[in-house]
Amino acid sequence: MYLNLKNWMNQKNSLLIFAFTCIFLCYGYEIANYTLSIDEEIYAAGSASPRTAIEQGRCGMALLMKLFPLVSGVPVVPTLLFGLGLVISGMLVVSFFKDKITEKYIFMGLFCTSPIWPHIAEFNTISWMFGVGLIITSLAVYNLITEKRKYAFITSSLFLAVAISIYQALLIYYVVVVFMIALFYCRRSAQWN
Repeated sequence: MYLNLKNWMNQKNSLLIFAFTCIFLCYGYEIANYTLSIDEEIYAAGSASPRTAIEQGRCGMALLMKLFPLVSGVPVVPTLLFGLGLVISGMLVVSFFKDKITEKYIFMGLFCTSPIWPHIAEFNTISWMFGVGLIITSLAVYNLITEKRKYAFITSSLFLAVAISIYQALLIYYVVVVFMIALFYCRRSAQWN
């Protein structure tokens, strides 16, 4: 699975460049102007313990806070990691668009510039963890649809469980992406019949 994905991403350099251009155009201000809200200062200073995240039902976020304690407080890095998460997860989803290259560019442009993302990117202390969660959720979808093994549903469910432990709203992202890909395949099969 991962070798096929790596080969596919190597072939799609222009789409990657387009996606990163969208990220820098949309989030360049946020990247260049590191700001923290009053609530975020606690996380950035390292005062917030992973216990706080666990109390909110975000065990995956607590684990990321424990493994990478200083990322939230470093200027530029959280927003860049969030943008990287958007690009990688978008590339995973767009890999199901087999027909036209224009569809891929339109999807990546809309996905990377969606109006919901700036609201997440502005929270520097958790945006990078959300980006990690997006990647894991997209891997869950990719695994569910591409793997032919008997246990693909189980491994996809494990990916999804980890993603939801980072941020619960990623469950909605998973459902929407699976539904979108199902509609895409229905449309494509209707075109061939």
